[in-house]
Amino acid sequence: MILESLGLEFEILEGNDRLGGRLNTRKFGPGVNDYYDAGAMRFPNNPTMGRTFDLFKRLNFTPENGKLITYVFSTKTDVALYNNVRERASMLGAGSADVFGFSEASGGTVPQDFFEKGYQHWIDVKIDWLRDALKKDFEGEGWKTLMSVDSHSMRSYMALSDPTDPSMRKYPNSVINWCETLDMGTGMYDTALTEAVIDSLEFDYEDNVHWYAVQGGAEEIAKGMAKTLKSGNQPILNKRVTQIFPKVVQPAGADTTITNIAVVVDGESSSREYSHVISSIPLGMLRLVDTRACGFSYALNEAVRALRYDGSVKVAIKFTERWWEEAPYNQIGGQSKTDRPTRVVVYPSNGIGGREAVLLASYTWSQDAFRFGALTQGKGEPAEKILLDIILRDISDIHNIPIATLKGKVVDYDAWDWYHQEFSSGAFALFGPGQFRDMYPEVTKPAAGGLFHFAGEATSANHAWVVGALNSAYRCVKEILVHQGDCKRLGMLHDMWGKVGEVKTENLALQIAYGVDESTKLACKSYLERTKA
Repeated sequence: MILESLGLEFEILEGNDRLGGRLNTRKFGPGVNDYYDAGAMRFPNNPTMGRTFDLFKRLNFTPENGKLITYVFSTKTDVALYNNVRERASMLGAGSADVFGFSEASGGTVPQDFFEKGYQHWIDVKIDWLRDALKKDFEGEGWKTLMSVDSHSMRSYMALSDPTDPSMRKYPNSVINWCETLDMGTGMYDTALTEAVIDSLEFDYEDNVHWYAVQGGAEEIAKGMAKTLKSGNQPILNKRVTQIFPKVVQPAGADTTITNIAVVVDGESSSREYSHVISSIPLGMLRLVDTRACGFSYALNEAVRALRYDGSVKVAIKFTERWWEEAPYNQIGGQSKTDRPTRVVVYPSNGIGGREAVLLASYTWSQDAFRFGALTQGKGEPAEKILLDIILRDISDIHNIPIATLKGKVVDYDAWDWYHQEFSSGAFALFGPGQFRDMYPEVTKPAAGGLFHFAGEATSANHAWVVGALNSAYRCVKEILVHQGDCKRLGMLHDMWGKVGEVKTENLALQIAYGVDESTKLACKSYLERTKA
């Protein structure tokens, strides 16, 4: 959309047979609510997500026309099932009786003084100052502050003590495990502290944030974007890229010059040539593309290989009716949580009160997803029967509904494991300690003489969100314009598409304009600084 608005010629090559990538709406039938989102599914309207809601506006996705619907994130009827005890999820909060047996006084492992203030208090004590720094100046001093502790995981940071600050006490492992169990998937506290801080900002930027979903599923976003493009610019499906290499010339007595960049598509007899290539291929799959001739640096190769992606498994079940909305459950949207394998049950915000009954019966991440993923071997396979039986057992206990009654309502199911998908090989980027500081910069600048650009949520600070992909797309277009010395279109980009905080002014031109003569570099640098782009 940005390229077309600037009058630039382009082709979009899509390896899959459908649009959307991780905007993936899985349908059980033709009904308007007979679906679930295997990928992105909910969008908080907060400052971090501004570019997503700008896109919604451009696509005419609004609450008024029904394309955006309210996403009910939580309700008073949400259930928690921990330590085989079933209660309202509100009982997990501070000041509640220890009905779940977490504390030492109730036979658990959490010291009483920690338990009494609730798990969220102890998370906030550790990271609120970092959240506040990002709110104040995300791309400047806030980011520098966060990078000063990026070598920590959430777990190692919680185990730190600061003798100059009595509130920053060292947490016992039992407290850290308790916080992780109620806050995230198993093992996620072993990933970067930076991820936990940014994630908390995205989910809890401020109170009273309104959440939305896309009616018809998030895949409608990709379809809506394609509809805005001219017929000659439509994505070309089933075009798996197998090789990317620069085209070079070396006049007598001169240095080698990269003139274009070529792309080899599986099944095609000749390569396609472009002035620039933007790769939105997830890094795990980019590793499988032959880029040997692109001259990736050691640091870039290391980043593409090592930057961590997390796992996620979603299992949806279609029932004969929306039994969870009826008495005594009265579950209208929201979610229930457990320490059982199922972990999170998400009640649909679409089709409330209607006939189509699709429940996101299990939503898992990280180690929980890797373990469930071992059972996602295809419908009808014995392993998936085990998977379905486990989830139904957990749902039976969460809702106190007889297992036989529950099984009698099952019509169909669908299991989706992002690590078992050939075009993703992972759900979303979730970096390890130190990877933001040491490796992330390598995938935010182009390679191959400035002609090979990296897009996708992994190349943005906002992992796992559509806004990350959008911000990275903007950066790539800006890289191209700076490389070409196209100051006119830079102005058009800012006028029509605004500015992105992740794209820093002070070093953009010098960082990315490889192979451009010094006068063009300086002219673009001067332009960027004048406009504070």
